[in-house]
Amino acid sequence: MTENGKQTSKQAWFDSCPAGLLILDSDDRVVAVNPALCDMLKQDADELVGRTREQMSSPELQGLFYREGRLQLYVQGIPSCQLQIQSQAIPDSQGMTLSCFTDISEYEALRDENARLQQQVDELTLTDELTGLANERAFHRVLGAQVTRSRRYTNPLCLAVVEIEAAVSDADTAQEVILAVSRFLRDRLRWVDLIARWSDDQFMLILPETNVVDGTKLLDKVKAEFIDTRLPDKIADLTVRLQIGLAEWQKGNDARMLIKRSLEALATAKETNLTS
Repeated sequence: MTENGKQTSKQAWFDSCPAGLLILDSDDRVVAVNPALCDMLKQDADELVGRTREQMSSPELQGLFYREGRLQLYVQGIPSCQLQIQSQAIPDSQGMTLSCFTDISEYEALRDENARLQQQVDELTLTDELTGLANERAFHRVLGAQVTRSRRYTNPLCLAVVEIEAAVSDADTAQEVILAVSRFLRDRLRWVDLIARWSDDQFMLILPETNVVDGTKLLDKVKAEFIDTRLPDKIADLTVRLQIGLAEWQKGNDARMLIKRSLEALATAKETNLTS
C-alpha cells in the first residue's frame, strides 16, 4: 500500500470510529476531532480544531484536555452523558497525543441501578449472613413490637446482651467462635426468645414474658453450661467466655432506652468480673 493509501486508511478509521477521538499537538492545541466526538459534544469540528484549553468556551470543553479520568457532559444544565478518557502519545508524530472518549453513561446507570436494587435487598434481609440468626434490622422490629406490647399490657420483658471474650488471632478463627456461640445460644434458649447478631462479638437476646429474676436465673444457667461446653475441634484450645448484661423493661422505657440499659449492665458485669 502506498503512503497515500495508508493515510487514507487511517483517516477512514479515525472518521468511522464509534468512540470519540481527539488529537492534540505538542502545544496542547486541538489538531483533529472525529465525528463521534462532535456528536457527543454537540459541537462542530471547526469550533474545536486549532484551539487550546484556555480558548475553549466552557469548563466541560476544557475537560477535553485531560489525559485520563471522566468527563461529565451537560445539555441545558442537565447531565447528558459521562465519558471515560484515555490518552497515549502517537509514535513518530513530534509530540502529538491521541485521546479516546468512551461513553460510559449506560454502564454508570446500570451500576447505580444495581446499587439501588442491592440496597432494597439489604433492607428486606432479616437474617445475619454468618450465623443465620436475626440481624440488627429484625432485632429492632421485634424489640419495638415487644416494648409496645409491654406498654399496653404491662407484660414483663427482658433484654440481654451477650459478649464473647476470646483471644483470637485471625478472622477465620473469630468466625468459628461466633458460630459456636450462636449455635450454643440457639440450643439453650426458649422458642419464644429471639437471638440476634448485634455486632462482631455481641448478641442481643429478647426474652418476652420474663422478669429480671427469671431472666437472671436463665442466663446464669446459660453461662454456667457454656463453661462445660465442648467447643468444635478447630477452636477447642481457645479459652472462650461469655459476659452478659441484663435489663428489664420499665415503665417509660422505649426500645432505645432498654438497649442502653442492657449495654450499661454488660459494662457493669465486665467491671465486676475484673475486680472480683
